[in-house]
Amino acid sequence: MPPQITVIINSYNYGRYIRQAIESVIGQGYPNKQIVVVDDGSTDESRSIIHQYKDVVQIIAHRNMGQARSCLIAARYATGDIIQFLDSDDYLLPGALSQIVQKFEPGVSKVQFQLCPIDSKGEVVGDPWPIENNRIDSKTIISRIRRNGCYPSPPTSGNAYRADVVRSIDSIDYETSIDGIIYLYAPFVGDVRHINHPLASYRYHDANYSQHGKLDARRLRDEIRIHHERIKHLNTLVQALDRSFVPITNTRHHSVVLIKSVMTAVCDGHRPSLSSLLRYCQSTFADRAPPGKLVQLVVWSLAIYLSPRGLRIALARYKACPLDRSIKELLKGAFGPAAASLRYGREAERPEGLPVAGSNPLG
Repeated sequence: MPPQITVIINSYNYGRYIRQAIESVIGQGYPNKQIVVVDDGSTDESRSIIHQYKDVVQIIAHRNMGQARSCLIAARYATGDIIQFLDSDDYLLPGALSQIVQKFEPGVSKVQFQLCPIDSKGEVVGDPWPIENNRIDSKTIISRIRRNGCYPSPPTSGNAYRADVVRSIDSIDYETSIDGIIYLYAPFVGDVRHINHPLASYRYHDANYSQHGKLDARRLRDEIRIHHERIKHLNTLVQALDRSFVPITNTRHHSVVLIKSVMTAVCDGHRPSLSSLLRYCQSTFADRAPPGKLVQLVVWSLAIYLSPRGLRIALARYKACPLDRSIKELLKGAFGPAAASLRYGREAERPEGLPVAGSNPLG
């Protein structure tokens, strides 16, 4: 009997997308699958659409609790050996589950894969990402987590976990995202495999753009707080397995914190500190990034430190949004009305960069 994979689809007011998400899983050729759909207190048509599939999916409906709590509740109903969380505005590509299961060799705790970025209409808006080695050494990943607090990883829909990894997480009370702590924990309990082609489409649209598609100091500060809490949670989980584990304590110097601190300073109208920029560059150098990326990073860091406020904002937008890096938009942001509002050049359909659970979404 091949391994069973459980796909958990969490939905909140995504009635316009939920049908495609469900049908993308139903249509997978892999036979040994379980589909669990969670309606997290939707007030739109989501619930009625979900119930049209009651004969082929397991439905959980409750008041709004947020993604993390909803998905952890759904995981209690999962019977699969493998669990994948699929956002209800995303969808799987044909053959995805079969390829995921094939990668789950003994000792593998997580399989991640590329996502194809699309807009609200399903049009492709960029290249598949992230790009990573097919076999990622867990020791290397753990070293990166210690040094930078993250490693290259796609957002929720691009990850599948061994079921016991997910069930190790009893609760998440410091954030609403489900995958932040799980992706960090996975390399401590097994190997990570990466599939270097897209198995799902990740949708950028007005609703998730409003959360991520602008530079907002309050949100950035909250993301820094969440990162500190994630690392504390990770320390607790790993120490329960290995009492000799040395806790990760240098979170202020993690690249994900440094770059968000730089962006926060820009949002507040200040010049970023040179020390933060230098430490951020050092963390990227330590990861042995390609020479071209290192040159770009140094040029960007110097420019954002030396530039006047309007251009700093445009440079921050440029860094935060890798799918919108034209010189025209950069200049428009520097001298046009968008600079004053700290928003991108257009109000909608503007992706935030790589909103990954793991790798630095602004890097």
